[in-house]
Amino acid sequence: VVEEGGSDRDEVQRAAEMLSSTRLIGTILNKSRQAEIAPAEERRPGWFGRLFGSGQD
Repeated sequence: VVEEGGSDRDEVQRAAEMLSSTRLIGTILNKSRQAEIAPAEERRPGWFGRLFGSGQD
C-alpha cells in the first residue's frame, strides 16, 4: 500500500525492486488526489509508471 504524499519515493522504489520477481495481483494507492477512470481498451501508465516516469507498470 502506497500513500500519495506520505510514502517515501526511495522506499517505494526499493520495495518495487524487491518484488520485481514476484507476481502481484494488484497495488493500492491511498489518498490519491486524482481519480482516473478510462475504458479498459485505453492503455494508460499505472501509478508506478507515473511516479517514476517509465510509462509502464
